[in-house]
Order: sequence, then C-alpha cells, then structure tokens
Amino acid sequence: MITLLKLTAPLLLLFSLCPALVAQEKVLTPEQVQQLVFSQLKGFSDDGNARAKLIQIGNIQYSLCEKKFVNGKQKIRILLFDYKDAPIMYNQATKVWQNYAPVITDSATLRPLWMANCSGWESYRKGSNTSQVYLGICDRFFLNVTGEGVDLETMRVVIGQFKFEQFPK
Repeated sequence: MITLLKLTAPLLLLFSLCPALVAQEKVLTPEQVQQLVFSQLKGFSDDGNARAKLIQIGNIQYSLCEKKFVNGKQKIRILLFDYKDAPIMYNQATKVWQNYAPVITDSATLRPLWMANCSGWESYRKGSNTSQVYLGICDRFFLNVTGEGVDLETMRVVIGQFKFEQFPK
C-alpha cells in the first residue's frame, strides 16, 4: 500500500498543479456552435437549410455550422467553426490573410479587420457585388461570412449581430 502511494503521489501532485491536464474544455457540439449564430437578420429571411456537424479527421475534430439568409437577390452565407481541438486548422485558416497588403481601388476593397478578441480580413468586389469577411475569434473560432449583392456596410451589420463576448475562450 505504501509503495502504491509513493508511486501515485507524484502523479496526483502533477494533476493538482495542472488542472488543464485533468479537464480540458472540448470542442462545442454542433448544436452549441449553431446557437452562437443568430437566428434572425433584419431584412433577410432564413433559407431554412441551416446545418451543423462534427468533423473528425484522424485525431483532429471540429464543429461546423452553416446558415444562409436571403433577401431577393441578396444572399448571405455564414460558416462558423469551433477549432478548439484543432489548433492547426485554426492557424491555417487565419494565416491566409496575415501577409496580404490592403488594397483599396474603385473596383475592390481588401483590408484587415480588427475587433475585440477578433482579427480578420474583409473584401468587396464592386464588379460582382460580392463581399467576404474572415474572422478569427478568441484564438479558437473561425467565421467566414460571404455575401452576394451585399456591400461591406451590410456585412458589418451582419458581423455586428454576433455576440463575440459570449463565445467561450
């Protein structure tokens, strides 16, 4: 009994000093990620085809939610990923825009976007009247919002609907 205690005492001490080793917060369920996306968007209708799922690739897993809104020819598609258990996926998704230089011309706007606990990239192409926002949130979530027939002002309204302060860290 004493030998067993001598062997387990260092492990118990290690786990008590490092609670992160004992209970790590896991990736949110698909339903929990879906709850982070608003259900209504003023002036738009939900297309009714929201979906959420858990993706597992080897020992990497992440949750994904997709939601679409429409208003005539205007379309908005929201993809929200929880990369808590897949930091390599988060890093790959967010490093795309880190080396881009801002571009603002008569036909296109491409520039960085910063908000509290968030950084990303926004773009608008006048010829196709399309816009896109990529946003890394709390070093864990990745948001991709695309818009057809939607300018950057409308995209900022869409992004403003999210309650990023309520996202788990």
